[in-house]
Amino acid sequence: MSTRRVIRSIDDLRAWCSYLYTLTRPLRVAAIEGEDRSLDQNALAHKWFTEVGQQMGETVDEVKARAKLDIGTIILCRDDPEFLAFCKKALGHLGRKDRLEAMRYINVTSILTIGQMREFMDTFERMHRAEGLQLTHPDDR
Repeated sequence: MSTRRVIRSIDDLRAWCSYLYTLTRPLRVAAIEGEDRSLDQNALAHKWFTEVGQQMGETVDEVKARAKLDIGTIILCRDDPEFLAFCKKALGHLGRKDRLEAMRYINVTSILTIGQMREFMDTFERMHRAEGLQLTHPDDR
């Protein structure tokens, strides 16, 4: 069983430690600095997926899968050795088409921290603006 929590205060930390004491040992615990992506980042990402899809003749799901594979997995593999090992085992033998299909079932953007999601969004924006595509600027929403 896996449990994720964001610790924002000393009370959150105390509650987490109390929870850990209730678990059967041995157990593995990992701490990742930063918060999960924000709702604003999530909303803008989905807006951009839609805009790119409309301009490129792709579905939102196709754009999202491509972004998850080409940007998100790169970030997560760089920052998380367990995710890297998973990707090697689960995706390493697949061709691009099958990897894109697999992105429908693999969490990528939903597990990015705010900082990782910022990097994801910056890269997505840079890549698509370089192709001449128009994306809503966050201040225009």
